[in-house]
Amino acid sequence: IQIDGTVEGAYIHADKGILIKGGIQGMSKAYIYAGEDIRTKFIEYAEVVCHGSVETGAMLYCDMIAKDKIVLKDRMGMVIGGEVIAGREIICKGVGSEMGSMTILEVGRNPVLRSKSKHLNEEISMLEKKRVNILKVIKFYKAKLAQGEQLDKEETQKLKELVSEQAKMSKTMELKKEQIELCDEIYVQEEDDKHDRIIVSNELGQNVKMAVNGAVQITRQNYSSIRAIKHKGDLRIAYYAPEDEFLD
Repeated sequence: IQIDGTVEGAYIHADKGILIKGGIQGMSKAYIYAGEDIRTKFIEYAEVVCHGSVETGAMLYCDMIAKDKIVLKDRMGMVIGGEVIAGREIICKGVGSEMGSMTILEVGRNPVLRSKSKHLNEEISMLEKKRVNILKVIKFYKAKLAQGEQLDKEETQKLKELVSEQAKMSKTMELKKEQIELCDEIYVQEEDDKHDRIIVSNELGQNVKMAVNGAVQITRQNYSSIRAIKHKGDLRIAYYAPEDEFLD
């Protein structure tokens, strides 16, 4: 899918890649799913599920999970707020907010993936119970119609609302199942000491939670130019020199 402009609060589902030449203004209701890579100028207040890599210029309060890597190299290259999960690596220029809200960066086989899958499964179970109850009421009204009875205005409106609500629940359950599938795929990947990492080439702020293959640390100070990796079971934050790796 290729979109020449900007996406606002949209639902986009692609089996292959997505190219959005503008950006994504999610308005806290956008859902973007790609079977391959996603490329766009910026992403704000959106939920993103990607089976490839994501390349963008800035991210603001997004919930994102990508099977391979997440790279921010244009514009500010900033990640502010939200939860960002990558199977292999996250590369950006800056992380954190002066407002103090937590930003979460997670790479590789982290326990949070199992927790996330469990939580999503619980939400699906709750939705399914509600959906079954709604279907019983819908069936009741449709049985009356099949017997030649007329529904009054209130019952007719109620039936329309229930049919719409049931359809929305089914769609929500499908989206949650997609997220579970990707979480499980990342979790079973073998750890890669070379590529499972977080790189912040400029400023890393306070109150940023970073996790690499289960090793976790929350920043209590500001850092400049760092690489975070798992080392002997702990998260190690080391100085990152630009000449160590080419970043556009």
